[in-house]
Amino acid sequence: FEPEYRNPNYIEGIMDYDYLWLLWGFSKNKSLEGATVRPPRLGGEKHMGVFATRAPYRPNNIGLSSVKLIELRHTIDQGTILVVSGVDMLDGSPIYDKTNFVLSEHQNSSAFMMRGHEVPQLGMVEELTSAVDIYPTLGKCLGFSADNIDGNLPASFGGNEREYTVSMSMYPPSSYNICLRTSEYECQASSRECIDEDGRADLSDMKVEIYSRENGELVDDVTVNDYFQQLLERETREIDNHGTQWPNMRAARPEWFAERN
Repeated sequence: FEPEYRNPNYIEGIMDYDYLWLLWGFSKNKSLEGATVRPPRLGGEKHMGVFATRAPYRPNNIGLSSVKLIELRHTIDQGTILVVSGVDMLDGSPIYDKTNFVLSEHQNSSAFMMRGHEVPQLGMVEELTSAVDIYPTLGKCLGFSADNIDGNLPASFGGNEREYTVSMSMYPPSSYNICLRTSEYECQASSRECIDEDGRADLSDMKVEIYSRENGELVDDVTVNDYFQQLLERETREIDNHGTQWPNMRAARPEWFAERN
């Protein structure tokens, strides 16, 4: 921290979270002189406005990364230091702000509330739900079929209880992060490398940790681990490039993101 922000009150309570968002600057990045780029996901030929893409070369040169918070380290000359892992920025990059990570359970736990005519009064119900579950639930309350609508009709509304929920974070050039939750466990997984510009990543060597939702302790159980490995393979099938595509294409990035008149 800069000297004016080394007051420990600035980070009081930060160890309650497992991950942080870092808002930082591409201080060594080249400036974007034009307004368009050529996204590789579109074949590298079509021009798109930079604000309509996730290109890393942007007018404001601001980056957003998710990192795992390991510990607080107190020093005499630099004050309190945050020790993190999963950093995907150059040493010395300026960090403008940090906030708790969106995949934290504290950030995802929320009330699923509905009120209106024909909506049953259920009170407090403990059930795994996802944001998209509101669509079939509304369909149920309005009296029309929701079979072809994204989401799951909760058991409390006459459907089936979810086996698990999924939260993802995928912002190039940060690492890919996914969190799977069941009623008993929480599985957090992160890619070793950053997401490529096409929205995919090599997930062959993901860092996977499973925790008990009751006490927060790390779980080391073969059956539980195999269960979540199968779920991870299912949920990341369209994201995992298995390291076969981008290593041979990254050299072309400067040309793809160069301004073409």
